[in-house]
Amino acid sequence: MADGARLADAATVEFGEPAGPRKSTVRLGRRRVIRFLAATGATVGMILAGPAAAEMSAAASIAECDGLAAHPNDPNKVGPGVVFDRVDGPAAIESCGRALTENPGNPHVMFTLGRANERVKRFDEAARLYKLAADQGNAAAQTNLGTLYALGSGGLTKDDREAARLYKLAADQGFASAQTDLGIFYEQGRGGLAKDDREAARLYKLAADQGDDRARNNLGFFYLSGGGGLPRDDREAVILFKVSAAQGNVVAQALLGLLYEKGIHGVAKDEREAVRFYRLAADRGNPTAQTDLGAMYEDGRGGLAKDDREAARLYKLAADQGHARGQNYLAVFYRDGRGGLEKDEHEAVRLFRLAAEQGDDNAKRNLAQLGIR
Repeated sequence: MADGARLADAATVEFGEPAGPRKSTVRLGRRRVIRFLAATGATVGMILAGPAAAEMSAAASIAECDGLAAHPNDPNKVGPGVVFDRVDGPAAIESCGRALTENPGNPHVMFTLGRANERVKRFDEAARLYKLAADQGNAAAQTNLGTLYALGSGGLTKDDREAARLYKLAADQGFASAQTDLGIFYEQGRGGLAKDDREAARLYKLAADQGDDRARNNLGFFYLSGGGGLPRDDREAVILFKVSAAQGNVVAQALLGLLYEKGIHGVAKDEREAVRFYRLAADRGNPTAQTDLGAMYEDGRGGLAKDDREAARLYKLAADQGHARGQNYLAVFYRDGRGGLEKDEHEAVRLFRLAAEQGDDNAKRNLAQLGIR
């Protein structure tokens, strides 16, 4: 596959949430409360036994909930927040459910509980909670509800116009994730919005200036291509990709893997560094990185021992997510009986067809070689 097509493959559009370090401050906060009460004696304990104690308990329950599931960009959160794929869904649902009981009607808690439900794929309940919080003007809830409308998830009919409306409400409050998602809609001309790369770039910059990793990545692509009214600037693009990757953005990690593998866009060729970035993203489930890491194992490159079994495993992970190149590469292994797989022309043809239907030219050629059109 040509480098341009590989770049396009790496440039997966991400709706949803930013990555960032997981770090909870909840238990530290509780220890401080305990030490305070112990040091000040029973008299203070008696004073706090009334409304003040209840208020402290309610606040502590929010802090515990936030430590398990708060959105990293949520301005109302306690602590730094938790990356979505590192949220402990069941524990967060239990904790945030208690917090909502102690803080009824609190839109921040509703949103965070919704996020915990979304993590365990309880999309209908997530949508219900997001709507309750969004109706109170919570920007984070408006954004996540918008994404459910954009995807047609959570029992909601797919509705790009409603998604755009919600993103705009949240973006107008300065919420970085919404600015990024609204930027994507302008870049793609979705939700009744006229395609406008300059407006997309403006929104990405607003979000990137607040530290949003997806915005940095998307802005990097504009610098790479000279889009959005920005000058073409490989150096600025790579800086943005590296910062986004350091924040844990798997799309940026997969892309940097490609840049290092090929030695393009001002990046010195370094296949070991390519493998490092591919592995970071592959371990987080990115199908492009899984495919590219599999290819490195297949060829024995980047300091890796040649290993067709590991390549087949990675190709299957990507193929199971509908990744066209992963499907094509796995089909080749089934066709040839490689990577510990039995020869299976029927499965090979099935996978070639899936990839070809997505426009993969190599898969089309492989079908043609089998006499299948």
